[in-house]
Amino acid sequence: KETENNYIASVYSTDEKTGLAYCDVSTGEIYAANIPDTDSFETLLNELVKISASEILINEDAPVDVEEIRLNTNAYFNSMGHDYYVQRATEDVILRQFKVKAMLGTGLEEGSAAASALGALLMYLHETQKNSLEHISWLQVYEMGTHMALDKSTIKNLELTETLFEKKVQGSLLGVLDKTSTAMGGRKLKQWLKEPLNNVAEINDRLDAVEALTDDYLIC
Repeated sequence: KETENNYIASVYSTDEKTGLAYCDVSTGEIYAANIPDTDSFETLLNELVKISASEILINEDAPVDVEEIRLNTNAYFNSMGHDYYVQRATEDVILRQFKVKAMLGTGLEEGSAAASALGALLMYLHETQKNSLEHISWLQVYEMGTHMALDKSTIKNLELTETLFEKKVQGSLLGVLDKTSTAMGGRKLKQWLKEPLNNVAEINDRLDAVEALTDDYLIC
């Protein structure tokens, strides 16, 4: 089964704000987040390393170190012009994609950096994809801090998803734990390993769900 997401990421960054959006066109998964001002570049870099995007869109005047991101992600970079970030255009494409009347219905604020990144991403996908994007219908907006930030070295040295030297899943933590039956389940498990929860209540909810499934085989 295919347990690797193939994300296209979009970054919008100015001196005042930074936003990130990313999508796996094959599965329809799409996410967006605003990057906090504190250590915004390091946070952005860690997020991009975590999602392992194959391509990253970025506004051409972004005040970030593109070469450092490229070195740590090995992603292909696509510099995007100003036309992709006009607020009215970005918000229009977002509202049409998710079939809502106002930005409030998406969970994003008008004029936010995340909205700019997402709008540019959707415009790019509509221009480049030959297939319908109707299956991209549920936007997942998340906040930084709800998950533990693991940098590239930590993920690598702990052998969370692949072994240190052979670069194989077998022998890693993922290889030990992955008993999933579907590609979707495998991708979700891999995501959880790379994004440990910080909130105790959410951790306990997840553990309760696992317990409920193991105690009732008929549900499985």
